[in-house]
Amino acid sequence: TGIATSYLQLPGVDGWRVDVVPDVVGINRDFFSLWRQAAQAANPDAISYSETWQENDARQRLLGDEFDSTMNYRFRQAVLGFLRDSDFQDNDGTIAALTATEFESALRAIQEDYPYPAWSTAMNLIGSHDVNRPVNVLDHAGIDRSAGAPLDDFADARARLRLAAALQMTLPGAPTIYYGDETGLAGFGSDPQRDDPYNRQPYPWPDADGYDDLPAWAQQQDNLLELYRFLGQLRGQHSFLRTGSCDTFVTDDA
Repeated sequence: TGIATSYLQLPGVDGWRVDVVPDVVGINRDFFSLWRQAAQAANPDAISYSETWQENDARQRLLGDEFDSTMNYRFRQAVLGFLRDSDFQDNDGTIAALTATEFESALRAIQEDYPYPAWSTAMNLIGSHDVNRPVNVLDHAGIDRSAGAPLDDFADARARLRLAAALQMTLPGAPTIYYGDETGLAGFGSDPQRDDPYNRQPYPWPDADGYDDLPAWAQQQDNLLELYRFLGQLRGQHSFLRTGSCDTFVTDDA
């Protein structure tokens, strides 16, 4: 418990995101209830997130005695599936393409499965160090693996990413952006099925040596970055985007 409590005393540290939670539970089922008691004693306002992927793993951890919420990989699956024209397959499995009705049902399933405090603060991510980047998932044009270049400079994928960003910043939960996604970082390699280590590609800093030698599609996408900034500011300015209800008026699969 020393680690759990000592870091919470540092300025700017507001909580914990804990890796591979189901693996720890498999060794000691009581660990996180004891860990939460220690963390809450050190800082009653500290928030805690579990890395849990599957529905059953997440639900058991969000009953109020262990974690406040979870990394919302189900949100990622729903958003990217909604913006796909066909199923996407990689080493993590399948992201099924969703109609509007199926997308709405997937979001409501998450809402029904989690207690309201956990649902409303879940880490709504669409990219992370454990999965393919959204640009790679949303690409439909294809990549010339031998040349190491996208066939359409990722124009279509980044247009779809703009819609994903709008959903991420306006739906209930805590928008969680993996570095580089806000500028359309692609992160692909010679193996089309593999995510890691390609998803850990360095950020394309414009002042870094060699930046000007990169093709335009591999450079920082300023228009996408500006959209993320605008959406973040919008969310900060309007409380209903952070704490308001989410009501569906109609879903149209036409």
